[in-house]
Amino acid sequence: MEATILHGKTVTENSTKDTAAERMAIALKDELFCVRYELGLLAGHVLQGRLERWIEGFCSPEIESDHVQRYEFASRIVNGCVLDIACGTGRGTRLLAEAKNVSEVHGYDIDPVAIQYAQIRNRHARAHFETVNIAETADRAQFDAIVCFETIEHVDKPELFLRRLTELLKPEGRLLISTPVSAKALDQNPNNVYHVQEWGCDEFRTLLASIFKIHTIHFQYRQLLLKARLLGRIRGNQPRLARQSCWKTFQQVDAAQAKWRRSWIGFQILECSAL
Repeated sequence: MEATILHGKTVTENSTKDTAAERMAIALKDELFCVRYELGLLAGHVLQGRLERWIEGFCSPEIESDHVQRYEFASRIVNGCVLDIACGTGRGTRLLAEAKNVSEVHGYDIDPVAIQYAQIRNRHARAHFETVNIAETADRAQFDAIVCFETIEHVDKPELFLRRLTELLKPEGRLLISTPVSAKALDQNPNNVYHVQEWGCDEFRTLLASIFKIHTIHFQYRQLLLKARLLGRIRGNQPRLARQSCWKTFQQVDAAQAKWRRSWIGFQILECSAL
C-alpha cells in the first residue's frame, strides 16, 4: 500500500478513506440534528400558530424580508467587534459577519440548542456562537457595537438588561435596539404569549433615554390596508398588511415628529450610545 507524507504525518489510502467517512458521519449527524430541530419548531407553529424563532425558509416571505432588512440595515451601521444579543439560530449573526466593516461577530443566546443549530446552519469564519446569559457573564466593555433585535420585550427587568448592555459596550460603542410598537403606552399583557411587555414609541424612548443617548429613531412598518381595516372590524378578521415594509428615519432633534400612525404595524429601531 502506498503512503505519502502530509504535514509531517504518514497518510495511507485507508486512513484518507477513514477521515472522509468520519467527516461524512459528522455531517450526517449535524444534518439530522438540524432537521429534528426544524421539525420541532414547525410542529409548534402548526399546533400553536406561533413561530418565535427565525429560521430561514420557515417564515412567511413578508416576515423573512422584514428580518433580513433589519440586519442588512444594521450591517451598514455597525463595525469592528459586534455582539448580536439573543441571536437565536444565527441567521442575523451570519448576515452581520458578511459585512465588510465587521471584523467579528459574537452571537449570544441562552438556549444551547439554538446555538448548536446556529453553529451548523449559519457558520461563518467571522461568526462565533456561544451559550451566554449576559446577566451572568463577567464580560465588560469589549464590543464596538451591540445589535439587540426583538429581545427586550422578552425580558422581565428591562432596565437591568439595558444597564448590562452599557457595561458590554466600549465607551464610544453603539447600540441598535428594536422592539414591536404597541398600540398601548405600556402593554404588560401583550397578545404574543412569548412577550412580557411591549411599549408605545414615546414610552420606549423614555425607557432608553434614562440609560442611553438616543441618536436616531427608525420605524420599520407595514401599512394596514384601509379596505382590510374596515372589513376586519365588521368580520373580526385578521388585518391585511401591505406586502412591502416601509422605513422612516428621524434624528433625535426631530423626535417630536417621530409619531407612529394607527394604520402602521411594525417595529421601532433606535440607535444609541451610553450616556
